[in-house]
Amino acid sequence: MLVVTPFQQSAPLLAILSHTLTSIITLYGLLLGAFTALSWIFCHLSQKQASWLGSRIGDLSRRILKKKGLIVKDNYIKAFGCNIKTACFFERDVFRHFGVMGVEFLRFPIMDDLWMEKNVAVEGEEHYQEAISSGKGAILLSAHAGNWELMLKRIACFSEKRLMVLNRPIKNAAIHDFIESYRSRFGKTDSILSGSAAQPIFRHLLRNGTVGVVLDQNAGLRDGIFVPFFGRMAATYSSIARIAIRSGSPVLPIFNRRNPDGTYNVTVSPPVRPEKSECIEDEILRLTTVFTQAIEGHIRSYPEQWIWMHRRWKTRPENEWGLKQNETA
Repeated sequence: MLVVTPFQQSAPLLAILSHTLTSIITLYGLLLGAFTALSWIFCHLSQKQASWLGSRIGDLSRRILKKKGLIVKDNYIKAFGCNIKTACFFERDVFRHFGVMGVEFLRFPIMDDLWMEKNVAVEGEEHYQEAISSGKGAILLSAHAGNWELMLKRIACFSEKRLMVLNRPIKNAAIHDFIESYRSRFGKTDSILSGSAAQPIFRHLLRNGTVGVVLDQNAGLRDGIFVPFFGRMAATYSSIARIAIRSGSPVLPIFNRRNPDGTYNVTVSPPVRPEKSECIEDEILRLTTVFTQAIEGHIRSYPEQWIWMHRRWKTRPENEWGLKQNETA
């Protein structure tokens, strides 16, 4: 009589698990290798050649990511009241911008301090130095506009301490690890993943360090408060205002733009400081509104360089137009 042992019974399952794990590891390695190879290629091209290819990558992405393109056009029409023809040309420019930005990130290994000083001009560095002189650190407030990674790399050139940046984890592990590696090795910044404890942020500010944040993504009902953004209420993270109030750290709106010749301008605005208020929630609302107005002002000046494919107005206020809280635009 043939006896089947428990191990033999589980052998097919183990084989499937082993094959799945091997496939995941192989895909992970292939993606990392592909990005590394692309980085090597783009680093050996001239800036003009790399930017041209970046624009073509943007064109290809627009054809593939058609749903994202629809979001771009819908957001732009609602924000500026333009016609569909204008929105279509705008969609093209947005995708081309982010294609070029991706290529620029892959070229980080050859962008040393001398390259940064020559190609990325900074206006308002004195505001940053003033904020740091307070001894309470500084919070750099920005948006997904221009090339925010390049902007932080430029600030790191004259910052005495390494910058820490608050980031969302990327779902694809290979892409996440590649970006984190390049950000740390070549961007001179370290990441704090959103959703983790806030202690690293306060600890870094207490040591007079600098923390970079972006405040232009949909926050949802749990973490957000509603403030005006392009004429519509948008769920916005209140955490930056809360951190500023608790730490006493000044917040510096900082933005950048790409110029037609491929150079960049970074603008550091005077610090925004928390004010004493009998109601802390009122002060949180005031600060968040001021931050959002600063972001909107920059985007209006260079709209094609912002991430319009994000559903910024997805979460709607309770009872707006008769909608329930969980309904979205």
